[in-house]
Amino acid sequence: MSACPSKRTHRWLWLCLLAIILIASSLSAGASRSFAVYLTPWTARTALPQLLDSAAAASVGDWLFVIGGRDAQGNSLAAVRRTRINVDGSIGAWQTLVNALPKGLYGHTATVSNHRIYVIGGYASGAYERAVYVASVNPTDGSLSAWQATAALPVGQERMTHAAVATGEHIYVLGGYRVSAALNTVCRARIQANGMLANWSCAQTLPSTLYRLGAVAVDNAVYVVGGRPSPSDSPSRKIHRATIQPDGNLGAWTNLGDLLPDGRADAVTVQDQGRLFVIGGITNGATSANTVYVFALGSPTTYLGLGRVLPAPRHRASGVFSARHGVYVIGGLNAAAQQNTVYQALAEWSEWLPIVRRESTPTPPGHPRPRTPTRTPTRTPTPTRTPTHTPTNTPTPINTPTPTTTASVTLTLTPTNTPTPQRRSPRDEHDDTNHRQTTRRRQPPHPTDTPPGEHADANHDGDADRPQVWYHNLDPDSHGDVYRHADPYSDANHTA
Repeated sequence: MSACPSKRTHRWLWLCLLAIILIASSLSAGASRSFAVYLTPWTARTALPQLLDSAAAASVGDWLFVIGGRDAQGNSLAAVRRTRINVDGSIGAWQTLVNALPKGLYGHTATVSNHRIYVIGGYASGAYERAVYVASVNPTDGSLSAWQATAALPVGQERMTHAAVATGEHIYVLGGYRVSAALNTVCRARIQANGMLANWSCAQTLPSTLYRLGAVAVDNAVYVVGGRPSPSDSPSRKIHRATIQPDGNLGAWTNLGDLLPDGRADAVTVQDQGRLFVIGGITNGATSANTVYVFALGSPTTYLGLGRVLPAPRHRASGVFSARHGVYVIGGLNAAAQQNTVYQALAEWSEWLPIVRRESTPTPPGHPRPRTPTRTPTRTPTPTRTPTHTPTNTPTPINTPTPTTTASVTLTLTPTNTPTPQRRSPRDEHDDTNHRQTTRRRQPPHPTDTPPGEHADANHDGDADRPQVWYHNLDPDSHGDVYRHADPYSDANHTA
């Protein structure tokens, strides 16, 4: 009579099968796993010398600049302030530079290419601006040249509260606000060898009118984030994407969907190595936010979750990502109150969080792809048996008769004890290996940890060439009762 397997045997078989399935699935998923970037807790850094919002910010090497903005009386500012970023991300005292803007501006944008800062559009002295200014930065000492006027936006394309990105040989200006309506035009200018801009072309458009939007450029594509279609509309939850063509034009826009958990306008929007951070802003409820949304850019673009919240809500703040020092959020508004705070957070790397594989589009010069760490299995040494030395018996000399007149000495050779090496236990054999495994935790990246050539500085701007976008989204629908004079920023029907 054959014996039937017991219930206990069946249970063990099912458990073994389940374990095999789990191990196989984890191994197959290993190829699509990598390190996901988040942010460390925010740290308050040296505050600005005055309250302001709607300024522009830029970083070149270890230097941080805040350009223009609006003061508590609603005046547009021409001042340019600079501070040095220390190794730990802290900043020194703010200095007001001699080379101010040619005129006061707010609602403008600033972007950097090849040691040069480009300031585009904005609002000044009761008029919407189409002027574009450029100044060079010495990355060693942070000195700034005098501002020069370069090719202005075309007549009729004056704007404020737009977004701007610099990538490759071109600068793109997207959306914005002019007179009494939001814009959908996209203007493009080529950066010439001397740093001046060629004439602008504004033939392309966004899928809809948008102002107070954010934009970043990464992996040969431009992404547009949030914004407001019109003063009567709530902030958008959409993200759009367009591929940069070989001639510099943008391809057709793709609507990636309502990816933002809540609509956002006037947010700080920056990216690092394909990770998008949407920081603060105005919500659908017309209130300032302190939340941070994190996305993996690519095809598809995926929402990764919430990042660490700001210490306080902010909108219309200036923002910049420094490759060596992290994110800086500067000034802005908390509800109707202007701020002079500076918050900074470093990029934080968490191991083995699933992220989306980005499509293999050609990477333009100056935009290196991040390294994907590879786990190298550590081989555990097999304990080897250590031979034990066994002493041989040494014969004792035989006593021979000696004459009675001579003293006899009997010499006995006693073998010395040879210490036997202790055999290491299997646990001892694995101690070093276990130590190596526990110390393989990935630490936050540091400039000195980067292999030569990993982040090429093709633009020679003293910083690793990742697209840095600074846009300072504001609009004519401000709190009219906050400032002492009525201006196009006010909108009695809109409290945001």
